[in-house]
This record gives sequence, structure tokens and C-alpha cells, in this order.
Amino acid sequence: MLGVQGSRLVHATRILTGRLRPSPLIARKLVEMRRLPKGGAAVLGNSIPHGAFAPAQMAHPAYNACIDRAQADTLLRWWHIGVRPLLQPRHLVVAFCGFEFNANSESRDAWHTALSQADSLLTWLDQPGPQRLLSAVLTQAGRRARLSTAGNHAGVGTQGWCASYMHRTDQTSDAMWRVARGFYADYTLSDRLLGALDQLLAHAQDHGCRVTLVRHTMREELVSLFPRGARDLAEVWSEIAAISKDRGVAVLESPPLKPKVHYADAIHLNRVGMALSSAWLDAVLNDALDAH
Repeated sequence: MLGVQGSRLVHATRILTGRLRPSPLIARKLVEMRRLPKGGAAVLGNSIPHGAFAPAQMAHPAYNACIDRAQADTLLRWWHIGVRPLLQPRHLVVAFCGFEFNANSESRDAWHTALSQADSLLTWLDQPGPQRLLSAVLTQAGRRARLSTAGNHAGVGTQGWCASYMHRTDQTSDAMWRVARGFYADYTLSDRLLGALDQLLAHAQDHGCRVTLVRHTMREELVSLFPRGARDLAEVWSEIAAISKDRGVAVLESPPLKPKVHYADAIHLNRVGMALSSAWLDAVLNDALDAH
């Protein structure tokens, strides 16, 4: 869940507009990104990097703009609608775990309605009434966040990091494995989704943004969900490598992770895994800043 403040924001939006019903996650992130200083780093991806990279634990200024279940075309659209105009990042990190390019993934079109409402929500947020309401909502949320961010999905003080996975302990949950299987179901590499990645890289670079791609470490159980296992995953990484080479973009692999040590459930990291991944990304961003 997204926490009380996210629910209040959506409820207030419904009351004051009478028509707009945004996703709490999208609304939360749009509000946060509007308030942040421009020019830092932004992380794009799905729920795995959403819970893996905690900017609040990093020295380099960054915002975790990941949205759960997002495929490559969704990330491209989210970049255009929210991330690029609101954050204007100098460094974009795009993290992948393979299903973002599956034409048959159950996550396809998951954000179509929510993102189609984002422009209207941003227009509404520019009005004086909503600004006063949001100020009150965020002030109250900020007080709670300073006390505890453990149950706050994308709360104030976490810079977009998703903390809700930290409390999970069951890596054998049938429900989570069903979700994961749906992501990789009947895996078919999509030229359209690969093209969306290429467009994302091109647009970011055209706006003076340094780009880094991150291949999220895949545990063996996830790799086995591909119809041909490691052969399918290798094909995905090969296509990404070709696109990144054409764009002059570095592709890095996130640090090795152990299921019994670093995972909270089938696919998401626990606090130990998050700390390791966040420290690694912080070093990547600092190295890029020094090189630049």
C-alpha cells in the first residue's frame, strides 16, 4: 500500500476535480518530483530497482523514479511525462531485469490509464487550491516520514524509494512466484519494446543527460522462468548491449546477490540487499561525476 498520505492525496484529488482518479503511486511521485531540486540523478525501472536503490542512503543526490510492473514503453512515456520535465536529471540510470521487453508479459499496459491522467493531474496541481492542500498533506506526511519510513511506499524523505518490501520474509510465496511467472510468460523479445529503450536513450542524451544502463542481477529461479532459461536471458542482454553500444552508453551489472541473504521475497531485496545495492549505485554515480 502507499500509506495514508498517498490515499489522502488521491481522495482530495477526486473531491476537488470531480473526475480525476490518479494512481496513488503516480500522484505521489509527481508531487515529490515537483518539489525536488533539478539536476541530480534519476533511476528508472520496475519494482525490483524500486526497492533496491534508496537515495536517502546515498551521498549523491538522486531520486528513485521507478514504477512497479513497468515495461520499456511505459518507462519511455513516464520519462516524457514526469521524470524529464520535473527532475531534468543530469544522470539517468535505467535498470532492467528482462521482462521489460517481453511482448507477452502480464504487466503490459499496466500503467496506460494512470499515465494518461498524469498530464491532467500536473495541470491541476498548478492551481492555487491544490497547492495549499498538497502543502498540508505533505507537511503531515513529512512529520511521519521523519519518525519512520519503514511502511512508506514512496514517502517524503525516501526520495522515491519503495520501503514496503523490507518486511517480507517468505521467499517461497506462491503468490509472488505467480506474479513473476506472469512477467516472463511465453517470453517473446519485442522489437517495439527494444525500440522504446533506444528512444529513451536518444531523448535523454539529446537533453544533455548522461545515461547508464544497469543489468539487475538475476537469481537462478528467475532465469528458469524464461522458456529457454539462460539462452533467452543472454539474447535479451545481447540486444541491450547492441543498443547501448550504438548510443555510447555504459552497461553495468548490479552486485552479486544471494537469495538467503539479500532477498525479502522471490524478486525484491531486503534491507541488507538494498544497502548493498544503494552503496554500489552511489559509487557508480560518484565515479561518473568525477569522470565528467
